[in-house]
Amino acid sequence: MDTCRQQFVLSPVAGDDRRRDLPDRQHADGGLVCTLADSVAGCAVQTTLAPRAGYTSIDIAVNYLRPVTLASGTLVATGRVIKPGRRVALSSAEITDTAGRLVATATSNCLILPPA
Repeated sequence: MDTCRQQFVLSPVAGDDRRRDLPDRQHADGGLVCTLADSVAGCAVQTTLAPRAGYTSIDIAVNYLRPVTLASGTLVATGRVIKPGRRVALSSAEITDTAGRLVATATSNCLILPPA
């Protein structure tokens, strides 16, 4: 398996006006989307590794295609391995909203850490 899927839900919390994921109460911060992309891209790489091997992100490039708001609903992030490697693996991520519209894409390089 070389894919990984995660979901993230932006939902209002009754009586809580301290929304940290929506700083201006309108749009999610780009860091939230980047973190979600980094998570699934790395998760996909993990599926290709030997037992007890690890990885760490070297870099990530995110393309933001549309704003994320409360109306975006559940975000679905899917990570895929583009090129596994012995030292570095290249993976990608796609994030869609409830309507299936593409919100962001990303590519990430991960350093492969041998088993300890």
